[in-house]
Amino acid sequence: MDFSVVCIDMFQTLVDVNSRRHLFWHEVLQEKYSERLAEEYSASWVELFNERFNDAARLSSGFATVKSIAAICFDKVFTKTGLTFDSEHAAQMWIDEHKLAPPYDDTKVFLQSVSAYFPVCLVSDADDEMIWPHLEKYQFDMVFISERFKAYKNTPDGKLFRAVINHYQTVPQKVIHIGDGYNDIGGANRVGITACWLNRDRRKWNHNVKPNHEVASLIEAASLLGIQVNNIIRDD
Repeated sequence: MDFSVVCIDMFQTLVDVNSRRHLFWHEVLQEKYSERLAEEYSASWVELFNERFNDAARLSSGFATVKSIAAICFDKVFTKTGLTFDSEHAAQMWIDEHKLAPPYDDTKVFLQSVSAYFPVCLVSDADDEMIWPHLEKYQFDMVFISERFKAYKNTPDGKLFRAVINHYQTVPQKVIHIGDGYNDIGGANRVGITACWLNRDRRKWNHNVKPNHEVASLIEAASLLGIQVNNIIRDD
């Protein structure tokens, strides 16, 4: 594949936030905690958050932070379920879990291997505070975070991905973006960037906008770029 720039998502692509989901709900539910209840409340919150976030992502003005969107959705879930927990505090806890999210087994070797051949930049729908602890662990050529640019990946004007194109002074076809979600694929597609869907869980794609490529791991993504990775480096 003839690319000159690789950009990549952070959460559920390089680090696994979902692995900390039950820790979060254990803190919220306290003595009421059960796996069943945690899954139920988590599913309700995710549905609300995705709807609210997608609405925010469609706007080219009036930017709202991820934390503010999360707080609104927690407030709705807590009100509906009768939980007496502060929604602002829950949103901060949720942000903190993103800071602590562990890397996938293939993250470090992917970044080390691919960075030897391509500039690798981070493109993340996130607030700054969600990202900065990870920037101390992983090196990127450049970082494009939605809070800094006041735009999300799938914003109609394509501002975040266009910033990538402008920074590297290249054409969209020379850029590939790797991510796990619809906004990764839809946003990249919107500006002509090649979109690679990282589908670790072998899910079915249910959207009209299709990814250009699909991989099940970052090792496969490296192979797509013409880089063979044989050994997985694990963090201590």
